[in-house]
Amino acid sequence: MPLSLTTTGTQKKSGEEYEVSLNKIWKHKSISRRTKTRLLRSLVIPIATYASECWVMKKNDRARIHVFEIWAYRSLLEVSWTEKR
Repeated sequence: MPLSLTTTGTQKKSGEEYEVSLNKIWKHKSISRRTKTRLLRSLVIPIATYASECWVMKKNDRARIHVFEIWAYRSLLEVSWTEKR
């Protein structure tokens, strides 16, 4: 397996684990969506893309990162995977 795919998968997994660990914050009703989105952008996305500057980025890698971002936002906004908004 190419180095970029291994690294991308590892970083994506780290980002997913961190995003899931913030579930209490995502489900807290007194925290605004704006604050939750800012937390996602500043805490979760950087973990998932850490050191991506030195990866050999291929189309598949970009797609995996995009899928992770969409998954994280849908989780944050409590949108089911079957819903289409």
